[in-house]
Amino acid sequence: MPLDYVAPEMKKAAPKDSPNQFTVSALNCSRDSEGVQVHQAEKRMQGNRCNHDKSKPRLYRAQRTKEINTLVKRVRRFYDRPLSLFKDLRHLDNRKRQVRSERREAVVSVLAVILAHYDYGQDRFGILDQHTGQFRRFGCDFIADRSGLSLPRVWRALSDLRRSGYLFATKKTRKVDGELVHDVAVRWLTARFWSAMNAWGTLETIAAKAKKRNARIVRKLKDKLTKAHEAALRRDYEARTGRPMPKGARSVSAILETLKPA
Repeated sequence: MPLDYVAPEMKKAAPKDSPNQFTVSALNCSRDSEGVQVHQAEKRMQGNRCNHDKSKPRLYRAQRTKEINTLVKRVRRFYDRPLSLFKDLRHLDNRKRQVRSERREAVVSVLAVILAHYDYGQDRFGILDQHTGQFRRFGCDFIADRSGLSLPRVWRALSDLRRSGYLFATKKTRKVDGELVHDVAVRWLTARFWSAMNAWGTLETIAAKAKKRNARIVRKLKDKLTKAHEAALRRDYEARTGRPMPKGARSVSAILETLKPA
């Protein structure tokens, strides 16, 4: 116990105008805090360290198709009316309490980014690469970059969505030099989310269009690969025979089969 310890019952309350009483005006008048603004001190006293303004939230705005923009606008309603949407996002101990405004801001921004970059055809968070035909998943860094949130706020928002049952995620790993390395997780929105949004009809419309778009991408890639394979076979034919392949050839591979040594 330190020598200057004073029991709580022996402490006297400081007078109202005492210099020992911590106030915003005393903080601004002290020499050690020259240049500190009053509103910054008030925010620190309130526990807000993310520059959040309750009256002017920084919510992600998507510029996508009409249906997707409608979903994003519906999600943004959760910030102004937290008790009317996503009821499972309330406090687990007291369902009557609403979520804090800065936490609602993070949840809305994260959901808006997911909806704007969601593959509705495969029901996954990500896009189908037009050049390779492989599905590209997006991670927390992508969400933070698009929404303007810090990584800890993105992590907390994703954790809230998982705990409430609106988002599901599975971990992925890959081998690099014989060692397992964590890869971007697979995330998708659950049936509870779409039920809370009351957007099953909109989801079916967007999913039908997305499936057609993905089919066109795969079809183009197949045609591209077929043409590349045919060009390679023609080069092989010319290298073996020393003459160009006949233009009327129906099957390039059948011609090459006749050129193989017996």
